[in-house]
Amino acid sequence: MDTTQTLIVVAVLVIALIVALAAWYYHRRRESQRLKRRFGPEYNRAVSDLDHRFRNRRLGVHDTARHLRTLREALVEHRTHRHFASIEPLAHRVLDAAAALPPLPASRDRIVHGDPKISNLVFAHHGDRALCLIDLDTLAHMPVALELGDALRSWCNPATEDAASARFVRAFFDAAIEGYAEAARGFLDKAEWSAIPRGALPMAEIIADTLGGEVDVVLVHKLSHPDQPEFAIGAIDESGRVYLADWATELTPELLENEKQRQLAVLHRRRAQYTPLSPPIDPHGRIAIVVDDGIATGSTMIAALRAVRARKPKKLICAAAVASPHALRDMSREADAVVCLSAPPHFFAVGQFFEDFAQVTDEDVVAILERHRAAAQAAAASLC
Repeated sequence: MDTTQTLIVVAVLVIALIVALAAWYYHRRRESQRLKRRFGPEYNRAVSDLDHRFRNRRLGVHDTARHLRTLREALVEHRTHRHFASIEPLAHRVLDAAAALPPLPASRDRIVHGDPKISNLVFAHHGDRALCLIDLDTLAHMPVALELGDALRSWCNPATEDAASARFVRAFFDAAIEGYAEAARGFLDKAEWSAIPRGALPMAEIIADTLGGEVDVVLVHKLSHPDQPEFAIGAIDESGRVYLADWATELTPELLENEKQRQLAVLHRRRAQYTPLSPPIDPHGRIAIVVDDGIATGSTMIAALRAVRARKPKKLICAAAVASPHALRDMSREADAVVCLSAPPHFFAVGQFFEDFAQVTDEDVVAILERHRAAAQAAAASLC
């Protein structure tokens, strides 16, 4: 084999490796989401009524304040250590990041696995289906948020924990949180939800303030596949108008209607909570800008745009910070204009493009809407 042939073979192998790595990365992201959905809330729900006090209390394992205190003491006591110069910058990064975090909301203890790392999951011999959790000697009572943190520490790291290449992949994190949130509906209480890391309304508020406009929410909700709650088959708006993806045809009319009614009830509850004393703002004859922090598949944004379009705005604009290229093409067919800051080709999840992707709570939504209603009323009064 001459040099040219050798180079060709090497090039082919490199390309094959790159493709395999890309496929593995995508698979790991999807599996992270599916696993967290299946073995997070499903496991917690299954053992929630078990009347047993486990001996394992895992005392101190999640005492973050103690761990940070120990780190500070070590920086003082071991300045002459041979690795101090390389460790000190990382230690200060950890301490600075911890100081910027809000305190974890208090929530009740539940029965948890205690060590839900990916190596404690047993998979089917054929395919990628996870069968069960093993290594049950760590079962204990503690808040769900701590259990979720333990899982993410392992699942979001493509390498082993002790590897020099260990890292935290934000796309895996976003997929896992999305899957967990979908499956945990009706199980976690309000305090537990507040401890789990949603949110375009703050962006909409900034745009409205800059342009002198009004702010409201277009209430839409993802329609989920009954067997895979994290898998979107379309979306529904609060009037009951539905957008369905092409693959939704596999569902029976009965299953689809059940999912529509379930999500419609959620939207009606949210409208009653968000704007209890006033109707939604009427966009008829006005320029309407529908804002989202990011657009992945586009199903919910399409439903939102069609909900606003039905009320005959003068011009309909879709605005997003980031979007997948294929979703952006779909938006251009639904809106009169599209404004998007970035449409990267390697798009896995919205959260991977944000340094701060904290959840926007229902309380945040109510506060923003009330603030803008009060400002609009004050402006109208000044004209009288």
